[in-house]
Amino acid sequence: MIELPFARAEYEQRLKKIRTEMQKRGLDLLIVNDIANQHYITGYDGWSFYTPQVVLVPIEDAEPVWIGRAMDAAGGLLTAWMKPENI
Repeated sequence: MIELPFARAEYEQRLKKIRTEMQKRGLDLLIVNDIANQHYITGYDGWSFYTPQVVLVPIEDAEPVWIGRAMDAAGGLLTAWMKPENI
């Protein structure tokens, strides 16, 4: 089990706020490419911030999905709160 910088409930609250704003704006999917925002949403500590990577946040109540290089997935598994299949 990884040690997150914040409790899982904090990340869930952040997602709730994001989804509320998405609903106001009529968005079904949020594509997050800024590494600081990815960290805010998931806890992911992107050691490879210089490469293309995104976090997908669906409007429905589902975990976000991180998309990046396979070699960088280990960082996600070690730092993000999401299930391994979403990294």
